[in-house]
Amino acid sequence: MLGCALWPILAGVPFAAPAPVPPAAAPPPVPVMIRPSPRLPQRIDPGAKRAARAESAIHLDGILNDKPWGDAPRLTGFVQQVPQPGALISELTEVRILYDDENLYLGVICGDRKPDRVLARTLARDDFMLLADDLFAVAIDSGRTGRDGFWFATNPLGAQFDAQIFNEGRIFDTAWDGVWEARSRIGAEGWTAEMRIPLFNLRFSDAPVVTLGFNFHRLIRRRNEEAYLPPVSRDYGDEKALSRALPVSLEGVRGGASLQILPHGLVEHRRSAEPDADSDDFGRTGLDVKWGITPALTADFTLNTDFAETEVDQQQINLTRFALFFPEKREFFLENAGLFDFGFPAEVQIFFSRRIGLEDGKTVPIRAGGRMSGRLGRTTIGVLDALTNGTPEAPGTHFGVLRARQDLGARASAGLILTDRHSDAGDNRVVGADLFVPFREEYRLQGFIAGSSTTGPGGDGGAGWFRFAREGDIWQYSADYTEVDADFVAGTGFVQRGNQRRRRGSFAWRPRPLGAAVRQWTLLYSPTYLTDDDNRLMTRLHFAEISAEFHTGDTLGMFYLDDFERLLTPFDIFPDVTVPPGDYDNSEAQVTATTSSNRPWAGSVFANLGDFFGGRRRILGGSLTARTGRHLTIGTELTHNRVRLPAGDFSARLTALRVRYAFATRLFGGLLVQSNSLTDEIGVNLRLNWVYRPGSDFFVVYNRLLRRPNAPFLADAERDTFILKLTYLWRL
Repeated sequence: MLGCALWPILAGVPFAAPAPVPPAAAPPPVPVMIRPSPRLPQRIDPGAKRAARAESAIHLDGILNDKPWGDAPRLTGFVQQVPQPGALISELTEVRILYDDENLYLGVICGDRKPDRVLARTLARDDFMLLADDLFAVAIDSGRTGRDGFWFATNPLGAQFDAQIFNEGRIFDTAWDGVWEARSRIGAEGWTAEMRIPLFNLRFSDAPVVTLGFNFHRLIRRRNEEAYLPPVSRDYGDEKALSRALPVSLEGVRGGASLQILPHGLVEHRRSAEPDADSDDFGRTGLDVKWGITPALTADFTLNTDFAETEVDQQQINLTRFALFFPEKREFFLENAGLFDFGFPAEVQIFFSRRIGLEDGKTVPIRAGGRMSGRLGRTTIGVLDALTNGTPEAPGTHFGVLRARQDLGARASAGLILTDRHSDAGDNRVVGADLFVPFREEYRLQGFIAGSSTTGPGGDGGAGWFRFAREGDIWQYSADYTEVDADFVAGTGFVQRGNQRRRRGSFAWRPRPLGAAVRQWTLLYSPTYLTDDDNRLMTRLHFAEISAEFHTGDTLGMFYLDDFERLLTPFDIFPDVTVPPGDYDNSEAQVTATTSSNRPWAGSVFANLGDFFGGRRRILGGSLTARTGRHLTIGTELTHNRVRLPAGDFSARLTALRVRYAFATRLFGGLLVQSNSLTDEIGVNLRLNWVYRPGSDFFVVYNRLLRRPNAPFLADAERDTFILKLTYLWRL
């Protein structure tokens, strides 16, 4: 049936693609330009446009009717990246820039001849469903490096999303939270927005005239149309936005914040279901301090650090012999987290902040910590130091990290890292160097080398990774080599698989047919050949994929994987089910269909069938998300594994229910219920977050874990906690 449905597309039969949208009735945009008011001073930095100073107050309500907006220069000339690259945006779009001594203001006019079709269904902050709405975003290169910066986005309801950008977008850290505000309004001619971004977020060096780089992005979701100002070619995705940023000058302003103080207070009720266990009620306080050593270099200190408000991890089913990777979610480790990245994410990371304060999945109290990060000229530097308390499971441990990156030329960089972990159980140190060299726009050469020194359990060894790649829109290919010694230990990092020498290649052709329902095809082939230190073959993979992205935003794809695995030791895959040593030839195929996220009901389904360690495995899964208006989002996910092995048969099922309700853009809550049949547990996480003033929060958190006393793999019994936490931000 699937083959019959795909045959007309594969045979090249034309489909009715969405007709090109004519320009708006308003005067067409002009090339990137600012039209200054004659009342403004005429001195600007050479080569930079100039923003206007707000001479009176801006009332943030989403309507550009305050007097300073009339004096502000207007930026126009948005150019499509997709679906018609190089064409002017289909709707009138205009940006205005103002500033005062403390804030940067952006005023946005997003014209739309069909305002009733503007998609706006997300109110909550940092909700990824915001990307399924109409959207306006700005990337700000505050240091004019062309590499690092900040990203702020809002939708027609004023919802907020932000991120930090490192290394031309190779690291796009959405976990970062800035202190800023946005308001939007939908009207008869489209929608408008106002954004107020305190200048201390941007961390630029002081000067009589400061020049920042701006790149603006508008998404018209019902057409899946994306446009930029200045233009960004689709060959480079969003990564080149900062290096193509429009320079804009501001006069008489200061960057950074001299001092920010964020105390917190917390009360907690904790109960365990263990026999004769008592309930615990206690309170504690803590303090976070941010000190602007220079406008571009900031020091952070934390005392009695607490992460009670952090959302729990999304559970995973592990049917491999390797450790699972869980992303960092704790606020202290999120800011400038991308600066400390070193290695290959989720495979060989020299620094992984979840090593601090977490041991075997259990929380270890952090007594104190400090961090310094920012820029010194063309050098980016990060220093982190933390001390954890001792527990019955783990001794008190000191963690230290030094990371530096030097800009080379316009886009290249070289860096180093030093990590140190010290405790009574032993010491571990890792030193490494990395290099990133982009050339001819879409080509890259990058890699790292590192060595470890360990006293106590572990050893001394090395690791390295090198990659050459072309990453264009139509043609993509790469070759990389990874080597990790058996004795390499990253005590403050994450190494998924040691004792490996891996060679991997990838080749992809991604054509964009004209006049067809498909916007872009992807045909991909990727081989992997992995040996151990003795050059014995351990893993061989041949991966092939074909997928189609439609103009509607829906996708359809399938892949085939041929896999050879050699096991030298047995491993327990399930209680009472052990995979013995041996050579295993596996093959599997998967079909996936995903609907566009801009639909009120959106979801995906997949089916996977193949060989599995001498037996067979079938995986069925899917997700469904319903957005009923702007307040309520309900999503559910299900993954079911059915495994038949010579040692026994078993099933592993993971289900999740996620409910998010946004009362307003500053008051929202979420419920996450997860069930894992492999560990025989049900987890409940309920969170309410009220941002009662920018940077200050009130949290209500309830966690409940239900588990059989004899549950496999894990020994914890049923427990629940109820937490109230209040933070308040002072800026001096």
